[in-house]
Formats: sequence, C-alpha cells, structure tokens
Amino acid sequence: MKRKALRPSLLRTMLAFGVGAFPLAGSCATGESGVADLFHRYVEASASHDLATLEALTSDDIVWHLGPLTFEGKAKALGPNAYDAGARTELTYSNVQVEGNVVTFEMLETSEIIRAVGMTELRHYPRFEFRDGLVVRKGPSTRKPPAAHSIPELNRRMAPLRKWIRETHPDALAKLVDPNEGFIFSEESGALMLRLTREWVASGSPGRLSK
Repeated sequence: MKRKALRPSLLRTMLAFGVGAFPLAGSCATGESGVADLFHRYVEASASHDLATLEALTSDDIVWHLGPLTFEGKAKALGPNAYDAGARTELTYSNVQVEGNVVTFEMLETSEIIRAVGMTELRHYPRFEFRDGLVVRKGPSTRKPPAAHSIPELNRRMAPLRKWIRETHPDALAKLVDPNEGFIFSEESGALMLRLTREWVASGSPGRLSK
C-alpha cells in the first residue's frame, strides 16, 4: 500500500508516540525531549517546504553529506530543500530514534520526477545532529538503503532524461548546471526539472529504462 506524505498534525502525533511529548516553546531547549521537539519542527518544515522555518533552524556552519555531495554552510545546505519545494517532492518520516543530541530515522522520498524514471521512491536513513537549538550536521547513518531505492539507482535511471534535456533543451542546462559547481539546487531548478520531466513523459519518455 502506498504511503502518503504526513500532514503536520499527523507527523506530530506519530513522533510524540515514538519519542515522547514535545514542549512547543523554546527552540534552545536541552535534553532529548528538546531535541525531539526541534527535530519534529524541522521535519514538518521539510515536508511542507517551509523554507523560512528551515532557515531559522539551520546553523550557519552546517555540514550536510547527501549521497556523493557535501554542502557546507547554511546557504548551500538549504539548496536541496529549495529544490524539493520547486519539484514538489513528497517526504515521509518514520522509525525516529533520539539519543542525546542525535536523531536517526527513516525517510521515504518520492516525486513526479522519481516516478517518471521508473522508481517508486528513494529510501534514506539519515542522522541529524543538533546544537544550541539548530541542526549542525546531516548525513547518512550506518544503515544502507536497498540498491533499488538508492541515489546511485536514481542517477542511473535519470540518464535518459538528462540526455533528452541536453538534446532538446540545451538552453535549460545553464539554469540547471553550473560548469564549476555542478547541479544548481534551487526552487527554480526544481520547478524547471519538473516541467522538463513532464515534457519528456509527454513525448513518450524516450530512452526510459525498463530495468
């Protein structure tokens, strides 16, 4: 049965049962209940693409390891969140565990783009670290996702779509890829990728991988 993205109220209830009741006041609360509160506010903002709240809860010196990429500093680390907003990414969280200032959990990610290339979802097992009321480290835990739901598999399946974009919309590449920095993560690039994906699907998804 297909999972649905959690509504903020439902997400709050699930996290409360998983890690305890959360005080809503005081973003600098200490202890596991305070960290759990910060975490649930952060993931609610991620699920609803509330970029202002994410910015407020992110440390200036954050380091985020996302697959093969590393984002250092608040401005760069907020890029993938902005991209998700533009691409209308759907996020679902479960199996939350809080130990001190560290939270590990399971995250399912899907979108129209992910489904268009033949995947149902990405599975992530992140580890977040909090300090002074802010998230300072984001990265993978020791648990690995199944290969069929991993970032390398998504990259493999995205190859025909990327090829089609290069051949049919070369002008779009400048808005998607910086020659020095690589892929541009922004709300605008997310919206553009969604639009191009829809065009690719409408044209018959040329080159789409079946396996």
